[in-house]
Amino acid sequence: MKENFAKKITHEDLVFMKIQDRSPLYLPQLKSFDAVIIEYSNQLATKEIVKKIRCHNMESVYLIPIFVYKIYEEESGAQNPLIDGTIHSLNNLAKVAEVARKINNKLTT
Repeated sequence: MKENFAKKITHEDLVFMKIQDRSPLYLPQLKSFDAVIIEYSNQLATKEIVKKIRCHNMESVYLIPIFVYKIYEEESGAQNPLIDGTIHSLNNLAKVAEVARKINNKLTT
């Protein structure tokens, strides 16, 4: 990982990459993670990083499960169809792990 813009989070047997939505990101490094958690700071920055991931040419990058981490509940209209969920705490990642496993299992079968 470049500099300290990304943080590795382990939950059970899964490894997630947590990034800030305004941080630089070398997209091919995502392929070694089970999911990515994007820390939300503003709608445009989050939307742009999600778009970069989903438009990447490597399948292992554009299909990675994406979760948006919002510390505060915020009404922002419809859920972005390009993400797999929104979380409000990093203390309990069981739901993230469950969704990530389902997606990753579908990709390997």
